[in-house]
Amino acid sequence: MKKKGIIALAIILAIVLAGGGVLAGSLTYFLHHYLETIGTVLVVLLFSAISIISVSAEYDPSDNLVSGDYKYEILEDGTASIVAYEGTKAHLTFPTEIDGFKVTEIYNPFYQNETIKSVTVPEGIKKAYIFGANNMEKLSLPESLEEFDAYCIWQTEFYKNPKNWENGALYLGNRLLDTDTTKVSGTFKVKDGTKYISRGALADNEKLTEVILPDSLVRIESGAFVSSTALNKVTFGKGLEYIGDYAFEGCKGLKEIALPEGLAKIGYGTFSECGLEKISFPSTLKVIENEAFSSCENLKSITIPPSVTHLGSAFSFCENLSEVNLPDTLEFIGRDAFHATAYANNPKNYEDDLLYYGKYLLDYSEDFGGTCKIKEDRIQNKINNYNQ
Repeated sequence: MKKKGIIALAIILAIVLAGGGVLAGSLTYFLHHYLETIGTVLVVLLFSAISIISVSAEYDPSDNLVSGDYKYEILEDGTASIVAYEGTKAHLTFPTEIDGFKVTEIYNPFYQNETIKSVTVPEGIKKAYIFGANNMEKLSLPESLEEFDAYCIWQTEFYKNPKNWENGALYLGNRLLDTDTTKVSGTFKVKDGTKYISRGALADNEKLTEVILPDSLVRIESGAFVSSTALNKVTFGKGLEYIGDYAFEGCKGLKEIALPEGLAKIGYGTFSECGLEKISFPSTLKVIENEAFSSCENLKSITIPPSVTHLGSAFSFCENLSEVNLPDTLEFIGRDAFHATAYANNPKNYEDDLLYYGKYLLDYSEDFGGTCKIKEDRIQNKINNYNQ
């Protein structure tokens, strides 16, 4: 059984036994800030429960592949995930290949390991979650790493050592791992040379008002600034390529953003529930995912640049959004792209109970009877099925 399932099941059982309380609050916090992995955890938890109930469940040998001191699993893409280290080394460098499989993920390899003093994650690893090595004093991470956050290491000696912190910020190489909300307030400038801001690194800070990001910054990971409600200004660097899902969710004080050239995609819920009134999109933008700007109640107008080809259900519940400007280049529009907005609620924008924008058929009204004639030369929204 995969350790992800065991961990999730243990958390749920602990909450039930303890009757909620602080642990339940901790789980709520975890679910809120790590939405990107919740689907996986829930699926694994489901199958874990099934395996416990049904003793006759078929055994999958790939769950416990062993190579030397390591246990690993094969991922869907044919690469390996190291799920356990059972050796005694104090200074450990994980392998890049195991039994001919390329290693791309390290997931919770230690269980109450008191021997490990240093860990090196090599190039090629994309995801690393390192729990259970509380005596770890040194950690080295690669450029290839796409997902890592301080939640994994907050009990380690490395995290607790004040010498590893700079003015309330924990950096590791070119990565900002975490910040101390009691020491970071007002304007915070991420230091030059930083390429990555990890998950939750500047989250839940009620005193942070402005962030200045360097041109060296390439990637902002999921939930990096989530619920920093006082944040009212973000200066993006010129090198930014990626903003993770829910990165700025709940930043109520954020009124205006100018996204930099080079940015190609805005992820799920990235700026949802923000106080945005004005958005400037770059000419390089191609994809705006679902909920990217949902529930931005102060937003009144938007102009999508012609570079965008995919617009998900991105502006739903922006209740004051009345002016919409879309390019002719769109290949996909989510059915609920403008659900519960002033634009969608304006009967003047409907023809025969259908909501059009130029050549695009966007939605239908609550009075829609199920039978209609779509106007000629209109592109039917790909996500809808109107001929029911």
